[in-house]
Amino acid sequence: MSVPQRNTHHTFSHKSNGRSKEAFKLPGLPVEPDRDAWTCEHCETTNQGSSLVCRKCEGRLPVIALFTAAAQSDSSREEYILKWEVFESESVLLMPGNMIVPTKGSLNLNPEWQEGNVFTLFATNEIGTRQLSTKVTLSPPRIQSFCVAEPEIQIGHPTIFYWEVENASKLELDMDIGEVTGASFMETYLEKGGTCTLTATNPAGVVRATVDLSLSLPEIFNFYSGVDQIRLGEPVPLFWEVNNASQVFLEPLEEEVTGLTQVELYPDRSTTYVLRAINHTGEVSQTIDLILPPPRILHFGAETGISTEGEAIELSWEVENAYQIYIDQGIGEVNPVGRVKVKPQRAYTTYTMEVIGHSGSASQVFEILRFPIPLEEPEVLESPKIKAILKKNDHQIPDSLADLKRLEQEVKLTTNHHMRELRIKKAKEQHLTDDMLKLEKATLRGELRKIFKRLSSLFSNSRT
Repeated sequence: MSVPQRNTHHTFSHKSNGRSKEAFKLPGLPVEPDRDAWTCEHCETTNQGSSLVCRKCEGRLPVIALFTAAAQSDSSREEYILKWEVFESESVLLMPGNMIVPTKGSLNLNPEWQEGNVFTLFATNEIGTRQLSTKVTLSPPRIQSFCVAEPEIQIGHPTIFYWEVENASKLELDMDIGEVTGASFMETYLEKGGTCTLTATNPAGVVRATVDLSLSLPEIFNFYSGVDQIRLGEPVPLFWEVNNASQVFLEPLEEEVTGLTQVELYPDRSTTYVLRAINHTGEVSQTIDLILPPPRILHFGAETGISTEGEAIELSWEVENAYQIYIDQGIGEVNPVGRVKVKPQRAYTTYTMEVIGHSGSASQVFEILRFPIPLEEPEVLESPKIKAILKKNDHQIPDSLADLKRLEQEVKLTTNHHMRELRIKKAKEQHLTDDMLKLEKATLRGELRKIFKRLSSLFSNSRT
């Protein structure tokens, strides 16, 4: 490459601005590599290649203090910037392109310039020309900072990362977060601790930075029930408050209860419930014991324990904490609450209720006394004798009032005799004593009715 002609309208003096040649020593500036001897164009003296000052006229060659061609990269593009700074030069030429440029400046290169292209800077004065070449290079990325707002992870709460990165075409966060190119922060929800790595990449290289994250054990703040004891058929609410758990299980339920704070259950026996809170660090648990008391018969009986022949009595009951309830005397299995009408067939009848629960069993009896003689007059039933009397007199209408009264008396006696026979027959079926069979007169039945009412009242009062 030929040396460009210098501009003759510029003048150069190595003592310009009153500075001596020592003033041009620039410590820290790049040194041009060793070269062959050079000839001073001012006095035509040959000088050593490493010397910048003519040994005869003391003229100084130009000083190229800075000449770089670096590429900067971001997520959308790569930008190439050429920078230079020259001292004691009358003209500065940039090649290729034959561009005359100032002694200090920068230039954004066109997109067609790519990594590996070589640029040469020529600095000329009356002493001579110096040249320096540089190759376009892409600087590797640089992570200036990488931080996390809270190093301790709280499950369900965001973890915020933020960073400052230069010259990166691609940014990635691990821990299953992924690419974050173009961003300066990331808010994400994590469920495990560890080391999170930020990776910055461009064609010139890869750099990484890390932060450490911790995850503490889950916390169960409370776990309680809304009731003291289990009651069959009634709901049992369970409540809890858990923090920092990725999974929550309630045993012996077979389903996960993550995200819930309460459930409503219907246990049928004494049960120990275990609440388990789990995350990647470990597991914690709490328990609740809910007890099903033994079955209890709250009520079993009737308003009265005394009845008369043919009269129905209504039994009622209420039971808790039993899964099987049975009443004898042909009634069978019943619900926890119910009623049934019964007609005792014996003078003394005992009804027994048996209840069974998961925590035990219980029983209770109720006695009914059946009054042996009806308290009210029975309906008149026709007997063969009455039919015979009526038939015999079918066509013999009484001629006088006396005959009518006689007929009436005959029918009445026959009817009373028939009713007595029926009562005796019924009483014998019920194994009543002979003394009871003698109670046939109306006056005695009236007195007995009063006694029965009194007994019924006393019986009811005693049960309440």
